[in-house]
Amino acid sequence: MKSNDFSLRPENLHALSLAGLTSPTCQLLTLSDLSFMTIFPSHDFALVDHNRLGVSYVHTPGAQVTALIDHHQDEGLYLSASPRIVSPCGSCASHLGLLFTPSSPLPPELATLLLAAILIDTSGLKPGGKATPTDVQAVAFLGPRSTYASSFPKKVFDDVRDDPTEVPWEKAGREVHKADALKNLTRVLEMKKDDVAHLGGIDLLRRDYKESIYTLYWAGDHTVKVGLSTVPLPLDRLDKDGTFGDVIISWMETRGIQVLGVLTSFNGGSAGKGKHKREMAWVVYGGVKRVTDRDPEGEAGVDFERLAQMVWKGLEESTELQVKEHKRVSLEKGKLPIAARGKVYLQGNANASRKAIAPLIKDIVEGSENYEKKPKRRSFLTRRSMDV
Repeated sequence: MKSNDFSLRPENLHALSLAGLTSPTCQLLTLSDLSFMTIFPSHDFALVDHNRLGVSYVHTPGAQVTALIDHHQDEGLYLSASPRIVSPCGSCASHLGLLFTPSSPLPPELATLLLAAILIDTSGLKPGGKATPTDVQAVAFLGPRSTYASSFPKKVFDDVRDDPTEVPWEKAGREVHKADALKNLTRVLEMKKDDVAHLGGIDLLRRDYKESIYTLYWAGDHTVKVGLSTVPLPLDRLDKDGTFGDVIISWMETRGIQVLGVLTSFNGGSAGKGKHKREMAWVVYGGVKRVTDRDPEGEAGVDFERLAQMVWKGLEESTELQVKEHKRVSLEKGKLPIAARGKVYLQGNANASRKAIAPLIKDIVEGSENYEKKPKRRSFLTRRSMDV
């Protein structure tokens, strides 16, 4: 990430401050500090929270991934990395926390930083939420070693520290969720996470963003770049002045994206205290030129009208997403350039997050009708914009 990205995530700034890092732009090394270098000053990489080396580093002489820790879908790469932990859980910080052993020298501040990350990602181990046995086991280990040790509900965690089973870990998660100190910490972190009033449209799109390059097996193996932005606001607030289409196109042109999904996640009702909801806005844009070494012709020969129809059809037929047309927000012609097509949906299944949408859109874009026939190749870039 770059130094000016810290302001995009105030909850991370607060978590860092709990660990004693009150001036992260001065205390932490960022890509901004290395901008004067033409070649990245290392060829050994440890990947955390993603499991494919970014295209910016692939061409580094001698580049190799020596360690890999992630909780997303496993792309099956870097099998010799050690450690190599790619397994689903609510927070990648849980995998990191469980790398420590009882005899490991673990400063309380570091334990607190990892604990805060898990609470952010799992809403404080909210019952019925994203937390898994791995997350609860990590909290059971980190809590007593953190600066919150004196207020940590230790006894209930005895059964889950070494071998979590279904009943004990769920009970332990409930205890953390209602423990005053940890509940208050979660509340503060979530309040800061939802405070995006200071961010403009582009910043909202880039604060929680991932992109991938996919092969169009139905279009001569040409490639397109697909981006997914998660935004904690409803679409009608993003488009309140009618310019959100312009913001989307500007971001797509900046990043060289041909397909962009804006995925919203928010609580409805007054003061955001109602039911959790999700919406999505999608734009397919044939006006962006992107040429790579892998595909020197770029998107030449790609039928973007067909690609757009494939995206709409795939999303609308998904039984997991359960989308329907949005009535209050539109991205029809007039709001987008002539080479762009857009659609806006309400998402019926609010439990389907980007983790579910990313593999679906990959299959849609690559061509689900050829899915059984195509070779077992995978996208070669999956990165957070803050890491790019």
